[in-house]
Amino acid sequence: PMHGLTHCRMGQRGSTVLLGVVVGACGRSDVGTSSAAAGQGCALVNGTDFTGNDIALGKSTTVAGCCSECAAMPGCAAFTVWLGGPQCYLKHNASGRSASVNHTSGTVPDPLPPPPPSPTPFNPTALKNETDCRMRSLLVAYAAGINSNIDQRMAVEMIDALAGDPMMGQGCRIETPTALLNRAPVATGVPHRTHAVQFFADAVHGDDNAAGTQAAPFQTVSRAVEAVRTGGQGGAVVLRAGVFHLNETLMLTAADSGLTIETFSDDLPAVGWLSGATPLAGSSYHWIAVNTSSGANIWSVDLSSTGITEVPALRLNGRRLWRARYPNGDPETTFPFTAELKASQWLPSPDDNFPPVVKISGPSWTNRHDTIGSDTAYSMWTGGSSCAKYTPPISRFCQSNAGQDAGGGAVIPDTVLPHAPYKNPAGADITAMHGGLWCTFAYRVAEGVHTGNATRFTFSKGGQQCNRPEGSHGAFLIEGVLEELDQAGEFFFDPVTKVLTLWHNATSGTAPPTDGTLEVVRLTTLINATGSQVTPIRGLTLNQLGLRDTAPATFLPHVAPTGGDWAVNRAAAVTVAGAEGLTVSNSTFWRLDNAGVFLGSYQRGAVIADNEFGWLGESAVVSVGDTTGGNIFANFSGF
Repeated sequence: PMHGLTHCRMGQRGSTVLLGVVVGACGRSDVGTSSAAAGQGCALVNGTDFTGNDIALGKSTTVAGCCSECAAMPGCAAFTVWLGGPQCYLKHNASGRSASVNHTSGTVPDPLPPPPPSPTPFNPTALKNETDCRMRSLLVAYAAGINSNIDQRMAVEMIDALAGDPMMGQGCRIETPTALLNRAPVATGVPHRTHAVQFFADAVHGDDNAAGTQAAPFQTVSRAVEAVRTGGQGGAVVLRAGVFHLNETLMLTAADSGLTIETFSDDLPAVGWLSGATPLAGSSYHWIAVNTSSGANIWSVDLSSTGITEVPALRLNGRRLWRARYPNGDPETTFPFTAELKASQWLPSPDDNFPPVVKISGPSWTNRHDTIGSDTAYSMWTGGSSCAKYTPPISRFCQSNAGQDAGGGAVIPDTVLPHAPYKNPAGADITAMHGGLWCTFAYRVAEGVHTGNATRFTFSKGGQQCNRPEGSHGAFLIEGVLEELDQAGEFFFDPVTKVLTLWHNATSGTAPPTDGTLEVVRLTTLINATGSQVTPIRGLTLNQLGLRDTAPATFLPHVAPTGGDWAVNRAAAVTVAGAEGLTVSNSTFWRLDNAGVFLGSYQRGAVIADNEFGWLGESAVVSVGDTTGGNIFANFSGF
């Protein structure tokens, strides 16, 4: 034998085994089990401790047993036996070594590969967040791929908007597409121009009896528009930075062709804001404490002398407040519908005097090449209560539950509404999810009659917001009920007494402000520009503006787009119909309770570019044609 080593050819695994400090032949060792360990194919090193790299403690008390355990464990390549225990230590490798007379170590020549990592337990929320995050990155990359006018700056703006969504999962990082990193910046926007005819307006320092010059500006936008219109040649309304609270919608016609409304370039980046809200400012607003105990801070104010007859929405320091509701929650950050909140019964529309449902189809509609499946046989329907709610009264889907829509009312158990019965729920709104989660339906409550353990609500209007009528709905919420005013940020307005009640989000005993930072949102539309195909508005430009604070358009007439699943209304902060060469650019649409821009009827050459839309109640831009001007049924068979 060599000094300190004995070479033995072993049959196990066909390998040569090295035995360290062996006394006698291969069949005998002072550790008593070295030969058995050699029989397992392990290479032993006596008097050595393989330090670190532990996987686990073995169960064996012998070298041979420890060798066998290591050979059988995936990922184990070495082991050490502490003879003083004895104790077996299983290890990833033999990289750390130190001399120790109380240890015998060994290696496995052909260790089993380590086991695959344990699968991560299925987490639906994590999967949703990861999928959502990747889709947001793909959205930016796709937009950059199809539009060469998008540069890195614009991508950053898109990413900022997408990342600001409160519904996005935590930890999501939306990447800037590689294709944009070296793309040259794109020149954008409409630069400020000096117009041959221009009039200035300043919301703070202006006077409508002034000349309308830069030095002596008007105070209101409408007065400046009137001055441009009087000239008959077009021109510009130049707004100084500030907030213009509109008392009524700014109405434009073909007589306003060539009009530009924009912020004065010297004031940028501050802009002129058009607001549909009325500030509650001044000593005439006397807030009376209703409940300021036990953490509550509820106050009321009588608005009967102010001319305010409705309070569809409120703002405080530019942020939304919300109508008293159940379930509770800030509508900007909380999804309100819960599976447990359902009516026991939905009631059909009571009026049976509708014409019968009739299918509308025509030769050009028989085969739609841009659809698949059952929709290749394209058709529309009219008649019946389900179709009658739309304007015009036609829809792709209203035949499915004709006469059985849920527009009559709902029966809701007290167990669902913890604050029921309500003293007077008339004027409240009930919004319900479609049973298949396609969309939502909103209804105005006419009355609520409590009998037994439930309230039977009857509706005065609503249900036109979704193009998927049905006889019953899913989860719902109710808002505009005094008994539900139980959370900071909620308000209730009584249309009879004209009293506004608010839970002010401040220390108990602190009254709501009267400095104008609390505002009643009253206007649904800020700018309405209406022409026709014969006499269109031409060359209207809205540039470098801010548009904010519009009221909901929930119960306005809705049109069911042909083949679409959702119905839309024709109201927006900027509503344009019958126009050529419209430009809306470099503007901010902020906290609108309806849509940003609506394009309807006749449109040619419209450009809507480089605008930011944030915290909107409905769509950013809507475009819907108009068929009410002619006989839409003239060429359709079956009608």
